[in-house]
Amino acid sequence: MAASPQLEIKCGTCGYWMPAPATAAGSPQEATALAGTTVQCRKCLQRTTCATNNMRLRADGGVVA
Repeated sequence: MAASPQLEIKCGTCGYWMPAPATAAGSPQEATALAGTTVQCRKCLQRTTCATNNMRLRADGGVVA
């Protein structure tokens, strides 16, 4: 069974790719809903803005979009 895609956000400060908050299930519709919001990086603890150019979908270890 294939895993569902996971939405990831890239920190604008340190470049760390982190999983999106639990409210985002990993679909493109969830990604557009997150655009414009801010999240705190799990590595450097700085806040970064979610935008389409710093989000990606991953499925089974590979990048989907």
